[in-house]
Amino acid sequence: MSEKPNIEVTLLSREEIEEKSKVLQKIGPGCKKIYWTSDTILKDFAGVVDIFGYIHYHQIHYNCGVRPVLKTDSLYELIKNCPRKFKNGIQIIELGTYPDLSKKLNVDYSHTFKPQYYRYHIPAISMIDKSNIFQWYNCQTYIYNNQEIIKLRGCYYPLKPAKFYVDRENNMLISVGVLFESPINVKDSEYNNDYDNDFKNSQLYRFLNKEFIKDLLINVDITDKEISKINISEDENYMQTIISENESLKPDIQRKKELLEKLKELTKENEALRLQNKKLNDEIDKIVLDIQNHGHQKTLHL
Repeated sequence: MSEKPNIEVTLLSREEIEEKSKVLQKIGPGCKKIYWTSDTILKDFAGVVDIFGYIHYHQIHYNCGVRPVLKTDSLYELIKNCPRKFKNGIQIIELGTYPDLSKKLNVDYSHTFKPQYYRYHIPAISMIDKSNIFQWYNCQTYIYNNQEIIKLRGCYYPLKPAKFYVDRENNMLISVGVLFESPINVKDSEYNNDYDNDFKNSQLYRFLNKEFIKDLLINVDITDKEISKINISEDENYMQTIISENESLKPDIQRKKELLEKLKELTKENEALRLQNKKLNDEIDKIVLDIQNHGHQKTLHL
């Protein structure tokens, strides 16, 4: 049995966004919400990416989106059993589960809520603002109407597979979107004395690598055999899609080839006509010149 891969959870850096990650160059760095980067300046400011992909700077105690990045020296071991698909040439995998905080559920309280053993940890941004203490809600999970949900501040949200773009060149997984909101550090925190513009010394970094990663991977319990079947099916479906697309393009390719051949023939004919036209113009010019010369000689004779 292979060893469990070492995983560091962090944020995208400006360098990765602007040039280092070819995946981001292809899909674009922007997503539906503004999110933090790991780059900080002047101790109290960090980069944020807006929905258009431009980078600005906010104070680190503000609440902005968190788009986690998983880095590992064993990327293959981490994702080899993950369901996957391809979109525009980029591989997207499902790794673990996490609350979808963008989809608040309307629940029917007449249904049974079956409590589960695990609680998800979500930064309590309203409490952080008031107390200047980095803290989180311990959100109870339930089975409701045949799906897993969490309860957060009296509201319910579904648990869904977490999706990541695979950046093999940089051995990292980039969350497809923002998963939650949080400050990087609380305002006037004792942590800020040790922060020193290093994201790894921040409260958010500690949260990502202690609470978040445990939450993310808590439901990774599908057996290798089962997932392997899913992966094979996904790959076969992807290849079949590519083959089908190629087959559907064949008539159009053939038609364009025929048009190209006709264009080449027309080009040759056009060149022949151009040469013939030039020859006729030369002959006309010669005839006109002969007439002019003949008339000139006649005048001299008279």
